[in-house]
Amino acid sequence: MNLERFDLIVKIRIFVSAIVFAIFIGVGFHAAIVGWLSDNPTPAVVLLVIAFLACPRRVLPKNWEAQTEEDRQLREERKYQERRLQKVRLFYFFVAFFLLALLPFFLGEPVFRMT
Repeated sequence: MNLERFDLIVKIRIFVSAIVFAIFIGVGFHAAIVGWLSDNPTPAVVLLVIAFLACPRRVLPKNWEAQTEEDRQLREERKYQERRLQKVRLFYFFVAFFLLALLPFFLGEPVFRMT
């Protein structure tokens, strides 16, 4: 796969992931405030899973080899971008934990019903 096509796919996946994650945040806040999150968290969880799976894991094709000095510089730049993507996935986790567990708890909803 050539690098231009791979970059386009990565950009599309980042865009889709960001849009779905924004929808997840809206649905999660609405569900926590209205109170239906503890009864049926499925829509919020499905949006979170889609956003997480749409987020790309790497920024270079799997079998891409650096052949010139420019390619080596590109690899170093892409390592920085890959670390940023890892931070984004960690951000997704913390926001999801806040929306799905902490916010309902702070609003008085039971997070886990033991009955």
